[in-house]
Amino acid sequence: MKLPPIGTLGPFLALLAACAFFASQSDRFLTGGNLSLILQQVMVVGVIAIGQTLVILTAGIDLSCGMVMALGGIVMTKFATELGLPPVLAVACGLGVTTLFGLINGLLVTRIKLPPFIVTLGTLNIAFAITQLYSNSQTVTDLPPLLTALGNTFKAGGTEVAYGAVAIFGGTTNPTWATGWKDMTSYAVVPNYLGRAYQLPTTTGTFTATGTATGSWLATTVTFAP
Repeated sequence: MKLPPIGTLGPFLALLAACAFFASQSDRFLTGGNLSLILQQVMVVGVIAIGQTLVILTAGIDLSCGMVMALGGIVMTKFATELGLPPVLAVACGLGVTTLFGLINGLLVTRIKLPPFIVTLGTLNIAFAITQLYSNSQTVTDLPPLLTALGNTFKAGGTEVAYGAVAIFGGTTNPTWATGWKDMTSYAVVPNYLGRAYQLPTTTGTFTATGTATGSWLATTVTFAP
């Protein structure tokens, strides 16, 4: 059996080296909870990487994909929360906006023969400007449950795993929290991350959040020290 060239194995070997390093620095790195958190954090990048891989394989480059995706997300959430569109229709509008940007990039590169670096650098800045202006640089909250469904979690061997992480590799609005948690005031955060501050008891231990979450909530297991 012939092994792949070392250049092909390079990223995989780098990943193994990074995992070995962090595992040697903390005994929590290889736990199910931490690996689940890593998967949740790389979901978005993984989606972009799928499309970017196809572009790079054809000797191209797309600098705008991340910002175009952000614009699509803002369109989806604002249409659903402010215009009151059904979540499915709001998602379709967001996909339509991102598809339009992709079409513009493609036409400028293939028909007008402009360099993809210049084209996508320009559309990156256009998408960034539209995103900032339309969102007023504010986080969109109170999202319909359907828009946050992939951020919900299920238990797998005692570990909370997000449905979105499974797609790449339902819950209640007010989760109940284990004794010792005190609900403080809300504050705006990125969707699917913990949307409230909690005052912890002055003891050391592990407290588990029961129930799943929607909107800007994320139920999880948290280990803390006083």
